[in-house]
Amino acid sequence: MKVVLVNPPELIAGTENGVGFGARTFVKQVRVLPPLGLAYLAAMARRASHEVQIIDANALRLGPEEVLAKIRILAPDIVGITCVTPLFPIVTHIARQLKRLSPPPIVVVGGPQVTIMPELTAQNPAFDYAIEGEAEVSFVKLLDALSGGGPASGINGLLYRDGEGVIRSCEPEPMAVDRIPFPARDLLPNDHYFDMTTESRKASSIMTARGCPFRCSFCERYIRGGHYRPRNPESVVDELEELVNKFGCSEIVIYDDTFTASKKRAADICQKILERGLRFRWDCRTRVDCVESDLLKLMKRAGCSRISYGVESAGAAVLEQFRKNITIEQVEQAFAWTRDARIRILGYFMIGAPGEPRESIQNTIKLSLRLNPDFAYYSIVVPYPGTDMYDRALADGLIPFDYWREYVLSEGKLAEPVPMFEHGDVTREYLQETLKSAYQRFYLRPGYILKRLHSVRSISDFLWHVKMAKATVLT
Repeated sequence: MKVVLVNPPELIAGTENGVGFGARTFVKQVRVLPPLGLAYLAAMARRASHEVQIIDANALRLGPEEVLAKIRILAPDIVGITCVTPLFPIVTHIARQLKRLSPPPIVVVGGPQVTIMPELTAQNPAFDYAIEGEAEVSFVKLLDALSGGGPASGINGLLYRDGEGVIRSCEPEPMAVDRIPFPARDLLPNDHYFDMTTESRKASSIMTARGCPFRCSFCERYIRGGHYRPRNPESVVDELEELVNKFGCSEIVIYDDTFTASKKRAADICQKILERGLRFRWDCRTRVDCVESDLLKLMKRAGCSRISYGVESAGAAVLEQFRKNITIEQVEQAFAWTRDARIRILGYFMIGAPGEPRESIQNTIKLSLRLNPDFAYYSIVVPYPGTDMYDRALADGLIPFDYWREYVLSEGKLAEPVPMFEHGDVTREYLQETLKSAYQRFYLRPGYILKRLHSVRSISDFLWHVKMAKATVLT
């Protein structure tokens, strides 16, 4: 069958198209990476002899009408769209417009939104099928069934409607990660992926594991990603070698939630990179309690240029509420080890936890300045669907109604803004102003600016730093 897979555009709330999003108002992004989930789907479908194309509207900065125009030209039998909950309005808009084509393609929706709200998503008439969980095997089985004229029943994770409501075939089944072919990166617009905080700017990505062994209250990944399943280190390095030698990548993001969840496995991957003589820079995300000095030095020798750590908060009570199970002493030790290994640091910090007073919020910003990572990312705590934090906030009355369910049912046409944990003098306005102030206090320090200017090597390099400033501080 002829298949088109779509990564939808990330758009800022507005009114154009009547779906709650402006057609050309894109989110400012410091990093845009390949949609690996769709590339894995494409690889599996192509191996089963289906013809596949990918439209990465986010990387190409395509509005919904441009996406529709491309699909109209390609004239596929099947369109698969990945969806996260905040983008549900734009995804349903695209799907609904596809129904107006003659003949209309079959529309399949997948991604985190389906895993978190399977029946609610599948009941929307814009979609013919929905796939819950990891979709590689289920999607190919659906393609085979449709191309052969057979029934779609009995496919793991598949949902569809009949005359009486939503049919849920079987529970989703996590993939055996070493049985999946490498992502079909040749179908992606590889020149459009970037990371403003890297030296080469252009970047690609790889996943060396699925799932996460940790259970942070604000994160839905363990719900939709299943249990922690690491790939075989040999296979990981085979894929890294393909990225370097076939696709010419010099900057690679390891997009695991916690790359060093197993320190021994991380060391094994690094050792194999060195044995094969692969030369490229890479960065990863991990936890401060999952590193040690010798491992970090080995990672540096293998090309690691940056590590992102989730510090989250200076408050012990907030960290406990988040179920981080870390201490500030562990943060300080990990930062010291990482600096000693000459690896740059990106720190994640969150403000506005349930019941968090202003003093705690300000202490977190002070901590970020004291820790002084190379880059800092601040965010306001937003309870997202599928997280324990959201469920508990609903049960405790901190959120007056099931916001995300109503958001999906109304396709984004809610008068109420995205929920935050407001209380007393910690208002929405205070949180938003504090967030803006945090970025300015960190990135506009004279010492920090001089440090960045010393790294500038050309006019284009300087202009890139200006672009990064506009995307982070000057918004």
